[in-house]
Amino acid sequence: MMLHLHMPAKKYFTEFDRDRHRRYSAAKGAAKQRDVPFLLSFDQWWSIWIQSGHWDERGQHRGTYCMSRYGDLGFYEIGNVFIQETTKNVSQAQKNKIQPQSMKDRLKEVNLHKIMPIDIRKKISQTSKDRCLPYSCLKCHQIFRNQRHFKACKK
Repeated sequence: MMLHLHMPAKKYFTEFDRDRHRRYSAAKGAAKQRDVPFLLSFDQWWSIWIQSGHWDERGQHRGTYCMSRYGDLGFYEIGNVFIQETTKNVSQAQKNKIQPQSMKDRLKEVNLHKIMPIDIRKKISQTSKDRCLPYSCLKCHQIFRNQRHFKACKK
């Protein structure tokens, strides 16, 4: 006779505990996706949030708070993290974002090709107008190439 032993599932005391552990796992996962080492234990992570007083205001939108790294550099570890407004964290990350010179040159090159001479733009515009199928208004029985008329038709 073979006995099946089952490992007990993680026991959380409350839904609140379960939620905290989910948030911690999500933070670790987000750091991993960005290749940033996350060296905080659950207890360290939780104490940083509690000391900040912003646990109930955390989020990803304007007016919410998030865990940030000083200078948006280094690991998520004690001494290198703090809680700040999400908008400040995003703007700080953009300031510190370093693009290689080759990337900057490539972006300039791509954007230069977007500028077309006026005669070519007019030809493209005319071609697209010629391709439009005419619309007939059911109220006044006139034929139009665009739909603007239908909103204004008073008949």
